[in-house]
Amino acid sequence: SWLKIYSIEKYNGNIALIAENISDKDVEFAVLTLKTTDAILTFNISALFSGTKAYLFSETKYSGELKNNIILAPMAGITDLPFRVICEEIGDPGLVCNEMVSAKAIIYKDEKTLNMLKKEDYFPISMQIFGSDPIIMGQAAKYISEIADIVDINMGCPVPKVAVRAQAGSALLKDPDKIFEIVSAVVEAVSVPVTVKIRSGWDENSINAVEMAKMQENA
Repeated sequence: SWLKIYSIEKYNGNIALIAENISDKDVEFAVLTLKTTDAILTFNISALFSGTKAYLFSETKYSGELKNNIILAPMAGITDLPFRVICEEIGDPGLVCNEMVSAKAIIYKDEKTLNMLKKEDYFPISMQIFGSDPIIMGQAAKYISEIADIVDINMGCPVPKVAVRAQAGSALLKDPDKIFEIVSAVVEAVSVPVTVKIRSGWDENSINAVEMAKMQENA
């Protein structure tokens, strides 16, 4: 009796409900469930002020199809939540990516790292993790798969704190067996698509991108 529904639309892989609070009271939180011919849709409404018309987004996961081929790449120190929102408002990308985060930091529940995993609800998002321990990578991937639509493994970053200190990123291109273990562990841990970022090789004397890509595909 308090909500007027105008339409239901598919929006960037999600289901959007256009509705208005027609009551004289503000709604702080509500759970709305709609049964359609295809599915039961659940909408968590965190706030909807009296007289306000708004898009409400369901918890339906990304369908696997992008609305276009414009992708905001993961960039450390840049593609945080505010930056992604600005890009979404201006460019309307088909997919956005967060800045890479440490798998070990996720497992240790580092507050700064977990804050980096906050996301907008209305765009498909790929979240990138890095690490060198297959077990930890699998655990971290499982955690972020509850948030992200795609899990991306970083095997391309050459900066010392990743490739040297953590023996992750592009350093993994020196260890094909470790790559297979990590990708296998991540794929087994999640139900969402898994992608891998790589370089052409560790250095100009070890160009092995094609070999590594085929190994990852088989994992």
